[in-house]
Amino acid sequence: IYMDYDKSGVVADGTTVALYGLDFDIDDAATNHANSTVTITGGRINVTSASTAGTNKNIGLDVTVSGATTNYAALFSGGNVGIGETAPEGTLHTKGSSYPVAVFERTVGSGTTGASATLRLKTTTTGNMADTFGTEIQFDIEDGAAVNQPVGAINAVRAGADNTGNLQFMSYSTGSQVKNLVLD
Repeated sequence: IYMDYDKSGVVADGTTVALYGLDFDIDDAATNHANSTVTITGGRINVTSASTAGTNKNIGLDVTVSGATTNYAALFSGGNVGIGETAPEGTLHTKGSSYPVAVFERTVGSGTTGASATLRLKTTTTGNMADTFGTEIQFDIEDGAAVNQPVGAINAVRAGADNTGNLQFMSYSTGSQVKNLVLD
């Protein structure tokens, strides 16, 4: 199926207009399915190809968005996202068997200021409380019984009401966090 939707000349005239090139709206209820499992999927892409010669590249979804004041490649309003994981445990769950599992990269020209790839962890709190636990990077290792065991963590803590803070490097001993190093 090839679809080319080329709409021009939309006149909003002070109103808000939403255009959809492709819109799936599935609203169904699974009834009378005692002892059954029902999976409702809004859209599915399966790309498989093979060649005995040459080079193949399979792409399930290729998104290019540009030209507006604000451009978003995708918006997910609900549910968890799994990359390499079919039962994501959090908002974003990545899983892979090759190294590295995730790469954050930013390409900049020489002399560019603020030229770093940034992974930002943010906790939103109400008020301006001192000693507020902020964010944590936790390191787990799965044991022989397939149970995640925490072995270390880096915590960011707001140390004062003036937004000063510190980093706390933690290890685990019999299931409890032990503070090993604090950087103010």
